[in-house]
Amino acid sequence: MNEKETAPAATRWSKYPRDPPAQPATKTSRQPVVGSVFASNLAGLLAERMPAEAAASVGDTSSFTPELVHSLPDAVQSIIVGAYNDALTPVYLWLAPLAAVAVVVLVFIRPKPLATSIDRAVKDARKLKEAA
Repeated sequence: MNEKETAPAATRWSKYPRDPPAQPATKTSRQPVVGSVFASNLAGLLAERMPAEAAASVGDTSSFTPELVHSLPDAVQSIIVGAYNDALTPVYLWLAPLAAVAVVVLVFIRPKPLATSIDRAVKDARKLKEAA
């Protein structure tokens, strides 16, 4: 076996920086806050609204696909669609003021053009002048 095959997954990235891992170690370690809030709201709403017999026929509520939802009875479809809608509403209600604050903050940032060359001699002269 070569070294790459025997190295633990945690050390592969540091030994082989040009061969990054395809996915993070755990799916939830980099899950956005918005997705976490939505998933938490959705799980609670589905547990609250879904009748026991419908929940048993649906199976795992964390892996809905459009095809699965369309294959369910209309009553169960409306519960799922309503839960998705109600789980997303608070997310948008929090994101709208946050976006407004971000726009206000960005108004006060002044653009600075990027340097087109590195003038080390001038920078070194400025440092010497400031030090004196």
